[in-house]
Amino acid sequence: MNKIQPITNDQMRWILIWGLPLLLIIFTEGHLWAQDNEWMRPKFNITDSGFIQVEGGQLFFEKSGKGEPIIFIHDGILHRETYDFQFGYFSQNYTVIRYDRRGYGLSSKPTKPFSQIEDLLAVFKQLNIDRANLIGCSAGGRLSIDFALAYPERVSSLVLVGAVVSGYGFGQHFFTRGGHFNLPSFDNTEEFRNFWYNIDPYSIFEENRQARQYADKLIKANPHNLDRANNGLVQNSQVSAAANLSIISVPALLVIGEYDIPDVHAHAGVIDAGIPNSKRIVLRNAGHLAHMEQPDQFIDLVRNFYAEKSFFDFVELYGIDAYIETNFAGGNFNPDDFHIDEFRLNQFGYERLLSGKVNEAAGFFKLNIILHPNSFNAYDSYGEALLAKGDTANAIVNYKKSLELNPDNQNAAAVLSNLKIE
Repeated sequence: MNKIQPITNDQMRWILIWGLPLLLIIFTEGHLWAQDNEWMRPKFNITDSGFIQVEGGQLFFEKSGKGEPIIFIHDGILHRETYDFQFGYFSQNYTVIRYDRRGYGLSSKPTKPFSQIEDLLAVFKQLNIDRANLIGCSAGGRLSIDFALAYPERVSSLVLVGAVVSGYGFGQHFFTRGGHFNLPSFDNTEEFRNFWYNIDPYSIFEENRQARQYADKLIKANPHNLDRANNGLVQNSQVSAAANLSIISVPALLVIGEYDIPDVHAHAGVIDAGIPNSKRIVLRNAGHLAHMEQPDQFIDLVRNFYAEKSFFDFVELYGIDAYIETNFAGGNFNPDDFHIDEFRLNQFGYERLLSGKVNEAAGFFKLNIILHPNSFNAYDSYGEALLAKGDTANAIVNYKKSLELNPDNQNAAAVLSNLKIE
């Protein structure tokens, strides 16, 4: 009978250094594999749902939360449930509404020509929404843009995910999906469904297995979403949105997956160049349905975008100095609650400095110092604005502080030298 040998110190050291991490890797991989087999849908409460009456049909909607309204508009294959993660999260601080466009989900199938723009207007009217933030994906992004041009007074902001824009075309690569798509499979619903979420390299990035499985599950439950006859009855806007993007004055966040098809990246560039107050983000490890593939990253982007929008809404009404006084006078403000980074604030300050709005620029730079007291660049920028204001004494104080934080700051050294300050 063999005796159990005691573990030596060397053996114990090996277990601690190599064995436990190996077990952790095995457990983690197994845990991830288990998650890959079932998309973890978040739980949230629906406070209102039903049908919105439109000419010749009805649209199913769901509503939750309380606060400023957000309306989610789905893409051209899925339906309202594509926004499960965002719907639950933003319902904590906003009134969130999502609906199925005609022919999708629980909405009625179109039987005659109709306008999606007027359908969306009916959502506003029947749910008593005066103005809302729109979040639209792909074709839903196109509809969001068209609606913002048709009814600008109804739109507070745009979040466009893999959006396309009317008036700007597509290449053959788009229609063949880079040669991966066999056009006759349009007529085979099962083959068509299987292609989009199991074969197509652009719809969902191949490594995002959970998102692929969930999208496939939604389509299996709603095969009528793939009925091409639905799109044949849509009366598109006669206005080229691409030629009129500069009219859109509200802030816009453009999110596109790094693995989305090149034509959609081209559309994103056109939209970004056209809308004056836009910001484009390429989301890593995502394809066309970036909000489903990287839901946490997408939520962070949108949350920060809304925080930035609220900040500028306040500044536009009351001024940057009033913002600082309101939020920092009592000393209770948590910098972690401010979601605009140092680079963006600095950028905003210089935009105003270059346009001659010196006092506003100084306010932005001052806010940056409050939020980032150890940033030499913040003090350097504030010093520049103070010099422009003619406040040389305080400019010198800030340039000195900048040089103290970073002795290699050649700009601060040069300015102080020109002012003959040692």
